[in-house]
Amino acid sequence: MANVRVVVDGLKTHVEQQTDASGAFRVADLAPGAYVVTLDRPGFAGEKRDTVQVTRGGTTSLTVPLHPACLEEGSYTD
Repeated sequence: MANVRVVVDGLKTHVEQQTDASGAFRVADLAPGAYVVTLDRPGFAGEKRDTVQVTRGGTTSLTVPLHPACLEEGSYTD
């Protein structure tokens, strides 16, 4: 999904980006460790991943589905 705001937070890191037209994003040169990744887009429920592990010299992939925000309380069925 394009134009999703992606926030990556770590011990000494705060990076904000948007996904590209294919829904991808890339944050280069992160130090190894655990990060919190938050994704949100207007009209959709935000998602948060609390412990995304990054290793030195590696690539960390993350697939996060976003679901339409509900206007009323209830459940959403995918």
